[in-house]
Amino acid sequence: MFKLVNIMLVSLLTACSVFLSPLEEASAKYKNNRDYESLQIIHEHLAFGIERKAIENLLGEPDYSPTDGLYYYSSSQRVFIENQNRYTSPGLIVDYRDKKGVTTETLRKFQLRNIGE
Repeated sequence: MFKLVNIMLVSLLTACSVFLSPLEEASAKYKNNRDYESLQIIHEHLAFGIERKAIENLLGEPDYSPTDGLYYYSSSQRVFIENQNRYTSPGLIVDYRDKKGVTTETLRKFQLRNIGE
């Protein structure tokens, strides 16, 4: 009887660990595939004041940082901008800088838009 209960408990715990929240699933998919759909889900869950470490855990390393406190996370999707005759990548821009430009440890601004230099 004890053995059966243990087997059932281990099975239940294993099954529970397989199911990820939509945010956790999007984070894992974005880190592996850089897909835009996952980036959109992550964007929907962002809010002002979230700790930088939490966002870095969701997104991983940024693709580009033009200045300290401002980070770009691109997607694998490519969009052609006809009037500029070039391709860009839709992505997420996160900004940890306050109004004076001082880098903080919390999210101050964020936007999902085409990025590319």
